[in-house]
Amino acid sequence: MQGSPSTGTVGHFVWIGSAYALSVTSFVPLSGGLAQVFGRRPVVLGSLLFFALGSALCGAASSMNFLIAARTVQALDAPAIATLISNFPLSL
Repeated sequence: MQGSPSTGTVGHFVWIGSAYALSVTSFVPLSGGLAQVFGRRPVVLGSLLFFALGSALCGAASSMNFLIAARTVQALDAPAIATLISNFPLSL
């Protein structure tokens, strides 16, 4: 991923964080709903699995667009991890 102002790659760097933030914000209610239907444990374990998959995709990214898409995959699972684990010890 070589970037120069003439190729426009530098302007895409802001989308790496923006794609993550937009996806996290939109999927917080969904993660709570999934936890009510299936229980916390399966939702958290599935989210950890798919977050790891998103991390592997980020590491394998060969273009800026692929990296942005991989960050979005990571962000789809981050709300479940953050919100459901914050009070997980109380449910044991």
